Parts: sequence; structure tokens; C-alpha cells
Amino acid sequence: MTNVFFTVNLGMVLLFCFQGIANALGTNPCFQNSCYLISDAESPATWTDNRETCKRKGGDLVSIETEAEWSFLNDEIQKRCIGQPNEWHIGLNKVGEVWKWVNNSPLTIDKWQTTHGEPSGDGNKAVMSKDYPPTKKGLFNDLPNWIKRAYICELPKEHKTCFKSYCYFIFDAKSGGTWSDNRKTCQKKGGDLVSIENEAEWSFLNNEIQKRCIGKPYEWHIGLHKVLKGIGSW
Repeated sequence: MTNVFFTVNLGMVLLFCFQGIANALGTNPCFQNSCYLISDAESPATWTDNRETCKRKGGDLVSIETEAEWSFLNDEIQKRCIGQPNEWHIGLNKVGEVWKWVNNSPLTIDKWQTTHGEPSGDGNKAVMSKDYPPTKKGLFNDLPNWIKRAYICELPKEHKTCFKSYCYFIFDAKSGGTWSDNRKTCQKKGGDLVSIENEAEWSFLNNEIQKRCIGKPYEWHIGLHKVLKGIGSW
């Protein structure tokens, strides 16, 4: 069975998770220099809360700067069905009277639901819709911050490092978690804490963490735990 390993930052302690390759690629598609985390609707949140979630994962709400990037993401959300209204928060917000992306780039593509008068002034945060209005795909709508939706995070592609059949994602530190909590986080993503099964894999991961500066104690949770007295197990 082929697996993918990745790390999710939960703060002073990072954790290594592993998940199946089909699940990982479906959740984290990549385009040019970015990878994307497209959430489901299990835990919708406000635009502000979703942005904080993206930051904890080492990225931000997506800034869609080109037609090509928009087309790629539109294709990706058409593969997903999260239930009505099938909308995701994106990193587009109104600053004063100007719509801008969270990376400070100006809005240069026109993907508003213009046939429905958008942006209508309902709010200063934007969502990307799967199929609204009917027959239209991937268009934007403005909503107030308090309305809860799923989200699309954009992560730097360099967070992804691969070794043989495995890929690792190492994000910046924000908030810590216990071993059990971190394991649950991994399992919610379809994986588990990493099992380091040979010297070569250990050497690779050791080299990777030497490149990171997350602040003391410079420690990461891994999937090693004590099952019987004196015996460790992955």
C-alpha cells in the first residue's frame, strides 16, 4: 500500500501525520508554486475563523491572481460535493472601497456573479461557489463575515518535501497539542502520526527538521508510543 506522510503544525510541537496517497492528493492539489487545502462542510466557520485555520496550517485563505489559477481551482471544486450552498471562503475581502486579496494583490479577474448583481454589498468577505447561479461555475459572491462556510487554504509548495513514496508537509508553529490530540488531528485528516521505519527515512526527516526554526523546545510528536512495559511500538 502506498502512503503519504505530511506534517501539520499545531504550535510549539509539530506532528508528522500519514495518510493514503489518493486522499492526500485529493485534499491537497498543487498548481505552480502553491498547494491547496479544500475543506469539507463538517465544521463551517466565519471568514475570520477560517483564515486563522489556514494560518495555523502554514498558509492563508487563497489569493486567486490569474485566470489559470482560477480555472484550476474551479476544476477542483467541481469534483467535490459538500452540500448546499457548496461555497468556500477565499482570501478576497473589501478594504475600504476596494476588493483585495489577503496577500495584498489587487483583484484582476472578474468572477463575480454579475447576473445576480454581485457584489451586492451584502458584506466585505467573498466566497467561491461551485455551481451558482445554475449553469455557472466557480463564481464569487460577497457575504458578511459571520456567515459560516467551508474554506480554501493556499500553502507554499515548498512546504511539501518528498522521500521515495512519501511526502512531508512541515508548517510554521502556532499552537501546541498533546500527543493524543495531535494524533486525533492526523486521524481526522485520514492519516496518523508518522511511523519512521528505517534509518534512511529517519535521516531524511532529521535533515528536514534541522532546516526549521519553530522555537524551543524544537520537538515534534511522532507515532511512537509505549504499548507494553519497556516495549515501544509505532
